[in-house]
Amino acid sequence: RGSSSTGPGSLVTDELRDLLLEYAELQAPGSPTAGTSPEREPAARSAKAATKGKDGEQDTKDEDMVVDPWTVSGRIDYMKLINQFGSCKITPELLQRIERLTVGKGHVKALHPWLRRDIFFSHRDLDLICKCAEQGIPFYLYTGRGPNSAALHLGHLLPFMMTKWLQDAFR
Repeated sequence: RGSSSTGPGSLVTDELRDLLLEYAELQAPGSPTAGTSPEREPAARSAKAATKGKDGEQDTKDEDMVVDPWTVSGRIDYMKLINQFGSCKITPELLQRIERLTVGKGHVKALHPWLRRDIFFSHRDLDLICKCAEQGIPFYLYTGRGPNSAALHLGHLLPFMMTKWLQDAFR
C-alpha cells in the first residue's frame, strides 16, 4: 500500500488519490472520454432519447414508459433507463472480472444470484472497484441511505443486501 497523502492514519493513499484524480479527469464535462472507460458503454445523460422511424417521423413507442420513485409503467426499455440514469450496463466481461476477483477467495462461494440473473443490470463504478481490488487499493462502498432516514423503506433492502454481499466478496 502506498504512503499516506494527508498524514498518518489517513485512508487516502497516493495510489487511491491518483486513481480518483484519473477518474475525475475521465468524467469531467467536455472531456472526450467523459463517462467512458474500457468496460463502460458511453452513458448519455439526456432525459429524452428520441429516435426516428422509417418515415423520418419521431418514434413515440417508448413515451408511455414511466419509471420514477412512485411509478413503473409501460414497456420498459432497460437501455433507455441506463442512458437516462447515467449508469453502465453490467457486461458478461465485468461479471467474469468480479467473479475472478471474489469467488473462491474464502468469503463468497459464487457470484450473487442477482448479478447472475440480471436483476442488477447496470452499475456506476463497479469497474473502478475491480481496478482498486486488482491493485490492492482500499475502497469503501456507499449506498447513499442512512438507517436513521425517515424515508427508509423495505425497497432499500435490495441495495443494502447487494452492498453487504460486495463487502463480503471484496473483503
